[in-house]
Amino acid sequence: MALDLQRTARRRMRIVLMVAAGLVVLTGGVVVGVIAGSSSGDSDSGKAGAEASSHDEGGQETGSDDQPEPGPTRTVEPSEDYTAPDEWVRLPAASGETDGLPTGWPQTPEGAVALVAASSRNSWTWDEEQIARGIRAYTSDHEQDALLSMVDGSAAGIRELVGLPPSGRPPEDASLSATVIGVQWEEMSEDEVRVSALVRIVFTPGGGVDVRTQVHSTVNDAVWENDDWKVRTVSPEVVQGAPEAAELGSQEFIDAGWIALQEGDVR
Repeated sequence: MALDLQRTARRRMRIVLMVAAGLVVLTGGVVVGVIAGSSSGDSDSGKAGAEASSHDEGGQETGSDDQPEPGPTRTVEPSEDYTAPDEWVRLPAASGETDGLPTGWPQTPEGAVALVAASSRNSWTWDEEQIARGIRAYTSDHEQDALLSMVDGSAAGIRELVGLPPSGRPPEDASLSATVIGVQWEEMSEDEVRVSALVRIVFTPGGGVDVRTQVHSTVNDAVWENDDWKVRTVSPEVVQGAPEAAELGSQEFIDAGWIALQEGDVR
């Protein structure tokens, strides 16, 4: 019982995450908009999905930018403790790209989910230009100016989370990757879908520091705008109702209602 109470207290004390179409803002206060992140796991191992990666000049993990249509991606390694998800969904591929990022999804609920998954993957970075590109590509026109004004704060918050100094070139072995491992959605109308995304981040500040893994739950609305899906922020009340975060392959993942993703030929 004492251990359960300690775990609950740690979850409540975790930083609140606000993410919107390529923007992550870390804050210790009350959620003022955008999406919630509730961390369900924080380990010192990158075994849950961490793979060898290349890095750009700033040390940021790369790979997805060069391949708008991702190939097969293994999201979890099999183990004796693995519990297979009850549901899977295969998301549609983008039909084009904007500023190097995949865009152009069908006007279906699955297309809306694919947009949120793409924006979630792009948002976890300390590269300010990448953050800005994500906002321009994925955010509703009505919110772009406000979000673009927060880019530097987003990059600084990511650096703080990873354990990097607020400025300067990161070590060569510093890395950060984000993988969407689960989704939920509710079709509000033909032109609006509320999407929850479960994101696993794997990171290290480099310099021989162990890789860490966290899992975060997020909520955004996808709206049909200018012949494509765009992300729109949601109210604090919606944020607080984000599904419980849980690692893929756990019973908690199933109990929280998460649907696993299939990309390419690999689940």
